[in-house]
Amino acid sequence: MLQAFLNPVVIGGAIGATVVLFAIGMLVSRAFKKGLGEGVALFVGFLIAGCVGTGLSAYGFADGGNPVWVRSAYAYGIPSIVAAVASLVAYNFLGGKPGADNSSSVTMIALFCLAVAAVVGQRFSLIEEHYSDDRLLFSDPLTAGFAAVEDEYPEIWDEFAEKAKNVDMFGGDAAALAVEFFQQHQGTFMANGSDESAADLMRAVVSKMKSLRPQHPEMCVSVGSGVAPTAMLDVLSYDVKLRDAEALEALVRSNGQPNSGIASQAEAEAVVIDVFTRLAKENPVEFYGLVEASQGIATDNRTACEAYIRFQELTLDRPLPEFARMIRHPINWDDNYAFSADAERELALASLHAEVGLAMPTLPQKLDASTTWVGMRYESERVTYDYEVSAAIGDGSRLRSFFEENTVPSVCSDANIRWMIDLGVVIDYTYVGTDGGTVEMHIDSGSCD
Repeated sequence: MLQAFLNPVVIGGAIGATVVLFAIGMLVSRAFKKGLGEGVALFVGFLIAGCVGTGLSAYGFADGGNPVWVRSAYAYGIPSIVAAVASLVAYNFLGGKPGADNSSSVTMIALFCLAVAAVVGQRFSLIEEHYSDDRLLFSDPLTAGFAAVEDEYPEIWDEFAEKAKNVDMFGGDAAALAVEFFQQHQGTFMANGSDESAADLMRAVVSKMKSLRPQHPEMCVSVGSGVAPTAMLDVLSYDVKLRDAEALEALVRSNGQPNSGIASQAEAEAVVIDVFTRLAKENPVEFYGLVEASQGIATDNRTACEAYIRFQELTLDRPLPEFARMIRHPINWDDNYAFSADAERELALASLHAEVGLAMPTLPQKLDASTTWVGMRYESERVTYDYEVSAAIGDGSRLRSFFEENTVPSVCSDANIRWMIDLGVVIDYTYVGTDGGTVEMHIDSGSCD
């Protein structure tokens, strides 16, 4: 609510109204001061200033059309009345006492009340502007980008304007509507916009998530998952929101400019798989945070936020045409998108890099009196577990027999491992004894038949 009054458009208009009304009020009051006394003179001066300001602004706001009296009254008339009453009351309490000379105090009180009333009046004046003309709904710089929709996409503007007429402009719902509207039509805007504007919008999204990360990681996760909560508008700084609005406007206005097109399903899925794999190798904790958040599983919001940010950064690191083609594909914005069976398999395999990354810092681990787990790696669809045995293993026949009789059935029945085997992954086990002997064994889908 407070940000609605601190908006630069509101503050700028309020400053202008305050300067004009105060200057006229003081000049007029001087003319009446001798005949009416200081208190009444100030009262009359501000009332006349209000009449002059309201009349001039009514025609000025009209921009050649009919006078806009209601807007003018909010912006100039009401603030001048507040200042007039304040000056009269202040004079009676301060300046009207015998022997008192508090004219400067009375003037400052009137100026203060005028300035505050001008801010409030300017805000209500803008609201009146919004409600009286749906084409001006987004004169605020934070939502001005959506005015571009009228110019570039007239076929969907009427739908937007009709919804906009029914929102609570005072509570900032226009911005919330803008976010909702973009989510509904982002596929169209992305498909028709330039590569650079599409990339710049995603950079703005990353900046927005980074701004939310310290105090509101849950909102960062929502943005990362493609849902922009309305409450976010109350906590983001003006600069961040303006950056987002400007990027959106640039995307909408780039309609029809040459671009690299839309990626095929195979191309888009390949990019996502590669980015997931890189994230799994780089930061396994963030990888699983992203997986859990994307599946609606409760997870640490800060970790998930970091993961969404890193995922977008890794995507933006790709060549611009490749990134832009992928960002236009439904894989990036359609909540109901279904990956191909091959892509689902590759995404599942990417988690094996994360498993290795999580395991390695915990090694070595002593599993029993004679066996220590010392290493793990994954490459070319093979997971390898390395063990050291505190005994001579000779030709390995006894170890192989134990492995076939005990380890294979145990692994094949373990759901935490079996899914890898069912995907075609081969699990290798390497044992090294004190005598230098080495035994290598493996389990694949044939081992579990």
